[in-house]
Amino acid sequence: TLPKGKTYKSWMLSQYKQLHKIISKINQK
Repeated sequence: TLPKGKTYKSWMLSQYKQLHKIISKINQK
């Protein structure tokens, strides 16, 4: 279930931040 409206943007932002953290860990190796 995806949130609608303003919550959708904040949700996408949080998802992007989590993904960025994972990518950063992979790049450190």
